[in-house]
Amino acid sequence: MTSSLVLGLDTCGHACSLALVDQQGDIVFNQSRWIARGHSAALPALGAEAFTAHDPAQVVALVVTHGPGGFTGMRVGLAYARAFAFAQDLPAYALSVETALRFSVGDKIAIAIDSRRGDVFMDGQIMRKEALSSLKVPIAGSWNLSQETPKIGWHEPCPVLMARHGLKLWTAGTPPDKVLEPLYIRAPSIG
Repeated sequence: MTSSLVLGLDTCGHACSLALVDQQGDIVFNQSRWIARGHSAALPALGAEAFTAHDPAQVVALVVTHGPGGFTGMRVGLAYARAFAFAQDLPAYALSVETALRFSVGDKIAIAIDSRRGDVFMDGQIMRKEALSSLKVPIAGSWNLSQETPKIGWHEPCPVLMARHGLKLWTAGTPPDKVLEPLYIRAPSIG
């Protein structure tokens, strides 16, 4: 039986993903469901599946993406992470989707996150999609770009790599994020 686990979860995009890694970084549980919508039903089901075989009391830290991403999915993941961390008195770490994607694609590839309003979020700023065609580096992320833009594919954050990063933060004694807040591309317009 594994003594300590780290939980990684992402609900900011089209996937609902949850992973558990042990103290050696080995995968104990890893599931991603491509759903686009319905994160509020899918995430508790994934959690129930993960914790049927593993005791939630074994989790010592968790990592969650906090955006940018879909409004509802992002908030579902954050609510789950907040509740789990509060109930278990755990350190929780928030990662931007861009940071989480860097674990998969590296630093030499640009990451563009589609805002679904004719522009993308890239390097901390909003830019028009047309501007990306002038980039000479491959682009990863969630987007719908022109044929001229070099791309390496659609990517979602990997919960295993996130959990392994969380393991490093926890092992190093990194203070947890005080409040897990959404990272919006632009402020939500409600009303």
